[in-house]
Parts: sequence; structure tokens; C-alpha cells
Amino acid sequence: MSEMPPAHERDGRFARGDARKERILRAAIRQFGRKGYDCARVADIAREAGVTDAGVLHHFGSKRDLFLAATTYREEVVWSVLASRPVSVRALFDGAIEIVRRSADDPDLLAFRAMLVGAYRAEGNPVAGRDGTTLSAALEWLTPVVRESIDDGEIDESVDPEQLILELLALTEGIRNHWAALPDRIDYVHVATQAINSLYERARSRREPSS
Repeated sequence: MSEMPPAHERDGRFARGDARKERILRAAIRQFGRKGYDCARVADIAREAGVTDAGVLHHFGSKRDLFLAATTYREEVVWSVLASRPVSVRALFDGAIEIVRRSADDPDLLAFRAMLVGAYRAEGNPVAGRDGTTLSAALEWLTPVVRESIDDGEIDESVDPEQLILELLALTEGIRNHWAALPDRIDYVHVATQAINSLYERARSRREPSS
């Protein structure tokens, strides 16, 4: 398979198609985030994106494929922050705060992620069980950061590495879900940042660095 040409080498027709696909994807994120997979309709997504139903299916094949593309898009926003493994737990926690901030800048994507919590548990949903795979990957990727930080003296030796990562993920997900329930009351960035920093303070080592 040949690689996609650089942006400056694409012809106008390709660029227009790329922009149209982006509009469809963003409309899908909004519709799925508000209504869930079952209730969102391709016709509503097409209308919001300014294309025909056939235009949506031309780019994504089916409603199922569009939903999976939206889910992958959201995951890539997260993993782009942690594209390389953090060098310390402080860097990891700062990355988690950055993900929170980026998410807050995109309320549609934030609402879509909150909707996914139920979708992961719904039998027959296109993403059913996908969260387990994602969680396993996160634990495999991030737990070694905690182990190394314990060895380096940053994190207290009594800390269980996997437990710390699970607590971090639970904090961010729980606060996000609370925000989805009370968006006008909860300052997502502030609450999540405070909670993440408090968790770090509890986990960090109090040992004096060796001279």
C-alpha cells in the first residue's frame, strides 16, 4: 500500500474530501455523545455535517464503522499526549492533567467519552469490551513508570505500581462522569487537577535524597 502524499501534494479534490470526512466525524461525535449509538441516526449526522446519507456511508461504510472511527479518534487524542513513555510519575501525572485540559477544550469529545462508559457494557454494541483491551494496554505501558520511579526514589517504596495507575485512571474517569451529570456545577479541569496532584502527594517518597 502506498503512503498518503504530504498535504501540499494533495489535489483540491482530495483536500475537500478530507475536510468533508472531518465534518462528518465531528458531527458523529456530537450525535453519538448526546444520543448514544442506538438512538443516533445517520440522517441526523449527515444533516449536521451538510452532506447526504450516501455521503456519510461513502466515507465510513456504515453507522457501525463511523462509531468505531469516532472511538478511535477519541483514543488518539489521549495517546498523543503519552506517545512516548513518561520518564517519571510526575511527568505521567502532568500528562494526565494535560489530557484533562485538552478534553475540556472539546466538550463534544468529552461528552462522547462519558457516553462510551455505558457503551462498553452494552451487549452487541460495536465497542463492547473494548475498554478491557484499552485498560490492559494502559497498565502494561504505565506500570513500569511507577516501578522505575520507586527505584529512583521519587515514589514511596510502599506503593503498589498497578494500584497507583488504577487509582489515577479511576480518578479521571469518575470526575469526567460526574462532570457529564452536572456540567454547570463541576469545574472538570480544576477538580481533576486537584485530585491528580493529591494522589501524587500521597504516593511520592518522603526519603531524603542521597548526597
